This record gives sequence, C-alpha cells and structure tokens, in this order.
Amino acid sequence: MIATEKQIEELEEFHQLVSEDKFQLDDCSLITNAKRFVRTHIDAIKSNINNEKFKPYLDRLLIFKTQYQCQNLSQPQKTA
Repeated sequence: MIATEKQIEELEEFHQLVSEDKFQLDDCSLITNAKRFVRTHIDAIKSNINNEKFKPYLDRLLIFKTQYQCQNLSQPQKTA
C-alpha cells in the first residue's frame, strides 16, 4: 500500500485549501493549476493504492503540500 487511509484523508482536506493558482515546485516544474494538480494526484493514488509504481505521485504530492504550506505561511496576510 503506497498510502494509508489517514494520509488520503489529510490530502483530501488539504485539497479544499489549495487555490487554482500557478505554483513553482522546483526549477523545472511549474504547476499551472495547483488545485487540479492535487486532485489528479489524489485520484491516481487512490486508484492505484497497491501499485508501488505510483508511489512517486504520493511523494511529489507530499513535497508540494510542504512547500505550499510553507509559502503560504511566509506571505503576509491581507487586511480588509
């Protein structure tokens, strides 16, 4: 199993918080729609939960989650 039920639940919750904005994952990877990226990766993981060949989807999604959360924490909050 490449992901636990708890991991998938946490990723589903995270998906609700992600915007549709672009996101630079690394020097070579520009995500043009972050929300769609998360959704498609979760779907791939869930559909192939016992296939180790799909573990890179989980790995990439966890890297994205960490970077996305760090970037959003470091940006100043907008005031009304």
